[in-house]
Amino acid sequence: MNALFSWLGRTDLDKMKQSAPAAIASLALNHEVPFDKIIVMANTWEGEWDKYRSWLELTLERAGRPCHDIKIISAQITSPIDYTSINIEAERWLNKLSNSSEHVAINLTSGTPAMIAMTVLIGKGKSNTHFYQVTPENKVLFVDIPLDFGKEYVRSASKNVASKAVSKPGKAQSFDLITAESPVMAAIISQAERLAKTDVLGFGAG
Repeated sequence: MNALFSWLGRTDLDKMKQSAPAAIASLALNHEVPFDKIIVMANTWEGEWDKYRSWLELTLERAGRPCHDIKIISAQITSPIDYTSINIEAERWLNKLSNSSEHVAINLTSGTPAMIAMTVLIGKGKSNTHFYQVTPENKVLFVDIPLDFGKEYVRSASKNVASKAVSKPGKAQSFDLITAESPVMAAIISQAERLAKTDVLGFGAG
């Protein structure tokens, strides 16, 4: 089974009113392999969902494409820019589609930047997902996202840890922060400071 995953965009609805395709419809009409299932996530404009779904079904039927499994899902998100709730909803449905489909196409044109960003992060973790964008002229473009986000995160985190490990505090400044009231303690600190300047490591190593 081939599936399409998308968020619903305002442009998709506005173009529908002109009987013209936008990103979702263009992908459904022009993708080289017809989609057996289309999942569209939405969290606003509820009054237009049924009309859009009916229009998309009719548009695909006229083009001789599968049109009987199109769902507009109410996304339970806090807001269109809330990454946490968007992540939960996108992961839930992408997991379902990835597990039940041979290929999953992901539309990166519709939706808010937060929706698209989280969808990319989740989709990159699955082997059967592919990303697409649609131009204003309704040209469908395959998007190659070469980054392995997991590896990039580990590499970035490792560099950060290594950088902190090798960056030594200024020795003179460090010893200046130590207060000593007794002559004996002052002498010990002075001796420690002299030893530190020699960068001697591994006392007692045999």
